[in-house]
Amino acid sequence: MAMSMTNKNASNRRRAARIYEHVDLFYQTITAPDDFSAASQHQDDVASFEQDKEGHLPKSSSQENETLNVNISSTGISYTCREELNPGDHILLRILLLSSMTVITVSCEVIYCKPSNPFENNRYPFLIGGRFINIREEDTELLEQHIRRKKIQRYPFQALLVLLTLATIQAPDVILELLVGVTEFIAEFAIESAFILFEIVSMYLDHAIEAIFHTKIHDTQMISFYLMWATAAGIVFILSKKTFILIKNLKKASLKYYWHEKSLMYKSGIIGGSLAVCFTYVMFFI
Repeated sequence: MAMSMTNKNASNRRRAARIYEHVDLFYQTITAPDDFSAASQHQDDVASFEQDKEGHLPKSSSQENETLNVNISSTGISYTCREELNPGDHILLRILLLSSMTVITVSCEVIYCKPSNPFENNRYPFLIGGRFINIREEDTELLEQHIRRKKIQRYPFQALLVLLTLATIQAPDVILELLVGVTEFIAEFAIESAFILFEIVSMYLDHAIEAIFHTKIHDTQMISFYLMWATAAGIVFILSKKTFILIKNLKKASLKYYWHEKSLMYKSGIIGGSLAVCFTYVMFFI
């Protein structure tokens, strides 16, 4: 099994391309040898770690995370965790890349352990940053190919976003007319669909009330009217309650944390593009 030692220089580590990726991650604390080049000793740990084909690790010496959004490169990883680890600790990681269903097993040295989200309490309260050690050459190549492929997949979306921003700046009247037209179409479609659904429900409800209670047309329509209004009020109440709970769970802190984690170039692009669009529309209406 060919293994390679990663460079301990921090600047070299940061040169590796990094992406955010959804993975299933399993980790197990190990006692690392003093000399990490002793691959034979490390291979025994890897072999015992991979024995369970079902993906379960011994509860006495391992932790299992649910699906996580990790920051990963070919030289290291950053992920949230329930357990507090110490810098210098060594762990074995089994990483399942969900987008390609690829499994990578590697040892890792903990570089830092800090609060996962400085703006709110999280069920994974710790953010672990680690450097890969004795990673297989084929796993390094696999990670690099995966990261390149994910970055290439993002190019069309980024290009479309840039083109849309430029189109909005160059032809605000066309974009505004398009937005108004789409909004009107959606509104008309929703109103017509709701009216048709109301008529269908009302017809079947009238027939059901007449069959059950043997009422006259006026009484049937009154019962149907109040029954439908009561049902609509109940649905609105339930949806309002669900919406309130959803908004409560989607805390502003999460948005702050998302923004905090983005690069300066990303923030500059978003702010600059938004200001340019707003300025263009203000000048258009003036």
